[in-house]
Amino acid sequence: MGMHPLLVLGATGHSAISRMLLGSTSDYVATHAPCSALIVRPRVDARIHHPLRIAIGYEDTGPAQAALEEMSEMKWSSGVVFHVVSVAYVYGLLDSSDIAHMRKSGDRAVERLQSVGSKGQFHLVQSDHPGEGLVKYVEGNDIDILVVGETPRTRLGRVLMGSMSRYALRHAPCSVWITRNRIIHGVQA
Repeated sequence: MGMHPLLVLGATGHSAISRMLLGSTSDYVATHAPCSALIVRPRVDARIHHPLRIAIGYEDTGPAQAALEEMSEMKWSSGVVFHVVSVAYVYGLLDSSDIAHMRKSGDRAVERLQSVGSKGQFHLVQSDHPGEGLVKYVEGNDIDILVVGETPRTRLGRVLMGSMSRYALRHAPCSVWITRNRIIHGVQA
């Protein structure tokens, strides 16, 4: 377990419009940083005190599993609560075995976090867009940080940044952590 680079940058503005028009500095850093990036948004009501709530967008892909590993390697206080969130596509062709597989995978992710002393819970949400499903979950559960995994990108890939990361950056009302410090190969989707 070594420390991985993390670039932290503050973002101003809370309104939906300001999030959609993410500042040029935040957008540039988020799309070009070769390492993980945390775009910090101030809390609307800083007087509210509760344990830190972190949602991890999770599925059986290398980037999502890498995000889980990066979170499990951090030294969190004992009060942190992780919400492992998978999105089942409403318009997808999922059957009961697909849903069962998603639940089993999510439960394993929670066990991974618990093995390093963090509290965790799995949530399966339905949506016709994975990014929208995550953002709605974040909004409805007072999440402080949304974590999404992303593979390191080529120059062209940075311009065409993945829809999940970009959607989270532009729509989530909370801070967004994009993990890029590692790649996990051989994971089946």
